[in-house]
Amino acid sequence: RERSKAPVKTWTNVWMTDTHLNFAFDCEEPEMDRVISSKFDFADLKAANDNMVGVVFCPSGRLSYLCQVYLTSAGSISAAYWTREGKKWVPMVWTPQISSSVELTSSGWHGEFSIPLSALPPIPGELSMNFVRTRAIKSRTTRILWGDYPDYYTDHTKFGKIVFE
Repeated sequence: RERSKAPVKTWTNVWMTDTHLNFAFDCEEPEMDRVISSKFDFADLKAANDNMVGVVFCPSGRLSYLCQVYLTSAGSISAAYWTREGKKWVPMVWTPQISSSVELTSSGWHGEFSIPLSALPPIPGELSMNFVRTRAIKSRTTRILWGDYPDYYTDHTKFGKIVFE
């Protein structure tokens, strides 16, 4: 199947310090005046349909945990933590102190967030991860994924790998 081209570019940087797992996104957006973005509560995963960037990842190296963190261009962080029970993902209570920032420009936006490592299982040097960007502008919404597969972007068997050196 041919991979479709994203209508805009998104650059991502991931790094780990002794205390945090960090993410930065630079989002090209030639229609900033048409962006639709809202404020959301911390655990509200409806943020996935807003103008946002995010990650879905397996923090333990095992596929028994799944974390989702979304950052909207309005500055809201939304997060969830799931455990695997058989073939089903079950939501867990997860309230890490995620710090974030957003900067808007006429040609796009920059967002960053940082998750305390103390809020995650030990990370074994690599992460199974997928990046997602939802581009929400008046009259249309487009979901852009790192992986090249159907829209269900939490399919951990299709994630890429981030290796920390």
